[in-house]
Amino acid sequence: ILDTLLDRTLLERGASALERSEVAVAELLEAAPDAAGFVRFSVRDQGRGMPAASLGRVFDRFYRAANQESHTGAGLGLAIAREIVVAHGGSIDCSSVEGEGTDFHFVLAR
Repeated sequence: ILDTLLDRTLLERGASALERSEVAVAELLEAAPDAAGFVRFSVRDQGRGMPAASLGRVFDRFYRAANQESHTGAGLGLAIAREIVVAHGGSIDCSSVEGEGTDFHFVLAR
């Protein structure tokens, strides 16, 4: 299940970046277990990043960051990724610097 979840979560983000014709290479930075029985994954893309003001809403359905308005897409990719992670008892968040890409972190039960 974990392999499928990881593949699907990365697929949603990667497909979204490809639709926008970005050069966005996703790189798994870490997959580390913790003492509480969870595994934390960190994934970085090299896309355009997001404005700080958008970070609180990027997992909302149909939300598109201000710097993404000229690109196609419905704003569902990250919402779908969040639903997949939450359905498996996990959580997901991100940090980003505009122009430098985005780091995504999600936690799943082992």
